[in-house]
Amino acid sequence: MGNKPNQQYVWQKYLKVWENDSKIPFITGDQPVINIHASLIKHVETTDLALYYPLSPTMSLLITKEQLCNTKCSIERVKEYNDMVERQSLELIFANDELALHPYILH
Repeated sequence: MGNKPNQQYVWQKYLKVWENDSKIPFITGDQPVINIHASLIKHVETTDLALYYPLSPTMSLLITKEQLCNTKCSIERVKEYNDMVERQSLELIFANDELALHPYILH
């Protein structure tokens, strides 16, 4: 009983490297590794796990249980990941280009 791993957290993991050729760079924040399935609603449990980690403005890593074939990241997906990074950061986000941060500046 004590040696049996919790089945909820045992799964095949795949490493996916995303290449970003778009004009929008990947951004990062003060919480650089995020769960892309995280619920941002208080007291709502997250039941799935896929870890996203921006490595550079043009490359990121996804650790997931899904096999993904494409290595190129569309501009829509870059925006989606950047939005998730911004939402899950506590205070700070970073980019190699000031323009990449403009969508997140409060006016």
